[in-house]
Amino acid sequence: MLADLLYHMVFIPMLVIQCVIGLGWERSSWEEAVKARWHARSHASDAYLILYLSSTIVHAGVVAMKDLPQTAKLQLAVHHLISIASYGMALASGKAHPLCLAAGLCEINAYFLNIVLLCKELGVNSGLFLTFTGILLWVTQIALRLVLFSVLSYGVAVDIISGTPELDGVPAVQACSDYPWADQGSTR
Repeated sequence: MLADLLYHMVFIPMLVIQCVIGLGWERSSWEEAVKARWHARSHASDAYLILYLSSTIVHAGVVAMKDLPQTAKLQLAVHHLISIASYGMALASGKAHPLCLAAGLCEINAYFLNIVLLCKELGVNSGLFLTFTGILLWVTQIALRLVLFSVLSYGVAVDIISGTPELDGVPAVQACSDYPWADQGSTR
């Protein structure tokens, strides 16, 4: 759908700008970094979460109207539900905003994907432009979605397993810490 692609060409840069603004906190030590990862909150992080949640809720409906295979619709529905639940908990609890912002940087990748899809939709086949955009798509896919997500996941796992006291009151972490693999020294 052309309207969906055009909307995201304007919307994604707004999301990324909010992420960059929201991530502007200082870290002077590991302990402060852990606290900041789980408890830092700003107007920019609230704005990002509200923008992302509202867009994801609307986009879930748009995907349902698209002419896509059922498996693709199901995958996108699961993605949207997980995103809404995760970001919704972060917004409601005021916790883990920097982690959401860091994950939000991956939307840069979606921007390049939208350029490729928009060119396809409009029938534009500019060889060099599409080649350059495709390269940026893959570079951002690897750097942000594979490397950054892996680093974030590792950091979250270390925080949970170590039973860091800063995690008290974080809803998702409370649920995870009830599992047997979680550190028994957790101070909940």
